[in-house]
Amino acid sequence: MKFNLTPILFLLLPLTLLGCNSGTSTVTPSQPCNPCMVYGATNQGNGFNGNLKAQAATILNTTYSNGITAADALCNFDESKPALPSSATYKALLVDGVNRGWNPTINWVLHSNTTYVNSSGNLIGISTESAILNFPTESNFAMFIGLAWSGLGGSSASTVWQAGVDNCSGWSSAESSVWGNTGYEDYADPTYALIPVQLFQGNNKCNQNQSGSLPIGLICVQQ
Repeated sequence: MKFNLTPILFLLLPLTLLGCNSGTSTVTPSQPCNPCMVYGATNQGNGFNGNLKAQAATILNTTYSNGITAADALCNFDESKPALPSSATYKALLVDGVNRGWNPTINWVLHSNTTYVNSSGNLIGISTESAILNFPTESNFAMFIGLAWSGLGGSSASTVWQAGVDNCSGWSSAESSVWGNTGYEDYADPTYALIPVQLFQGNNKCNQNQSGSLPIGLICVQQ
């Protein structure tokens, strides 16, 4: 199923214009989006290593208190971010169990009973009352070929939303001896929508920004 987002975007544009001012670079929606967009940030195809905190500081020339807020900032400034709606803000589908997680709920990125679509307008799914998506999803989360840092550690549909043990020291390490959990985003293979491998396929060394020839990116969710 594919959603035509054009009518929604045209309705949002007047609200965007009313909410803008010269001193504001990011507009936060007053209520959750519905449908909400999901896209993949890839750092111009170069990928990110596990020290998201340091990379955000370098790329955006701003200091961040932890790796989660740094990842959110990268999602909001990546060149792959959808142009419309221009007022949209994004958070990274990334956990560390301290600054973001689903259970217990800490700064969680999905809303309850909300429709999620990928950047091609394809339906991913409708979230549950508990603010997660059931598997199989209708289509893949992000539309790029590669991996994505996630920090999620479950190997089944019932546990995949739990924080794993590997998160590159809170997404603040690029050491080869430290590991971070990743998911596999391959839009060319629709079978990945059927299983939790989208969010957890194993782990990668935190000094990696690519796995083989594939970039390690971020899954970014509109708020």
